[in-house]
Amino acid sequence: MRVGGRVVEFIDFAKKNYPEQATVKEVVEEPFEGSVMSLEGFYRSFSLNQLVEIVNVGVSMLGKQDKTLEKQDQLLGKMDTMLEKQDMMLEKQDALIDEVRSLRNDLKAYMDERFRRIELEITKIKEKIGIVQTCLIMRMMKTFPLA
Repeated sequence: MRVGGRVVEFIDFAKKNYPEQATVKEVVEEPFEGSVMSLEGFYRSFSLNQLVEIVNVGVSMLGKQDKTLEKQDQLLGKMDTMLEKQDMMLEKQDALIDEVRSLRNDLKAYMDERFRRIELEITKIKEKIGIVQTCLIMRMMKTFPLA
């Protein structure tokens, strides 16, 4: 196969085969005047350029990873603050519950005493009414004797 045939074969291969993740818009053939480096030289140059690109991407990713970790640290700080506030709210809630229980017990004791006094007063009133009724009955008996 002649050199020109190998070039045509290479161009045909380049037009039909792309790297898996690459987006290729078009492959363009252009006339070239000048010397062509050896395949070995091209391979070394290309490999070096690829390694430099990989390093650049890696450094960029490390920077983004550092920013992500900083944001996660900020988020954890905010979550700690939120948990502290929740703990304070729970303490306040417990204090409020204790206060309500105490007030309820005080009110119950007050109402029990109040009901006891009211019942005592009702008993006294009933006793007096009983005496009055007895007196009325006796007066009625004197006024209207049965016999």
